[in-house]
Amino acid sequence: MARWAHEQERRILREGIPLPLESIPFAREVGIERPDEVRVLVTDPIPLPAPLWCVRIARKLGLPVFAPGGMALGKGVFLANGHWGSLHHELVHVWQYQSRGGMLPFFRQYLLECLMVGYVEAPLEMEARDLSCPSGLQRPEIHPSGPP
Repeated sequence: MARWAHEQERRILREGIPLPLESIPFAREVGIERPDEVRVLVTDPIPLPAPLWCVRIARKLGLPVFAPGGMALGKGVFLANGHWGSLHHELVHVWQYQSRGGMLPFFRQYLLECLMVGYVEAPLEMEARDLSCPSGLQRPEIHPSGPP
């Protein structure tokens, strides 16, 4: 998984775009070091650490298949088409990677939390939800190439 994640981060950093200007203040506020180095790559579907044929078979069998609207990998963020509203949530994960010492320490904690209490109740996910959209506040509109 770690090798896959590093390869995907390199892809995002190579092919992605810089953070939209309106997201830089949030990135700084949440504590991201060097938000100018973060890149966003919009793609559908977001790659998963399993071969596509496995995902297709799982779907055909009716098994639940994770289809995220966004995924942070180090300084890279994948966003699915139409999911710019997830960017701040993913930026919290970028900060979590940095504050925990990189991908491997983050993955260890994240996966353990998801296994122990489930994705929704995992403390890292709860923190990302809380910091990206505090209750009572409206999430800002994000337009990667300027206003529509």
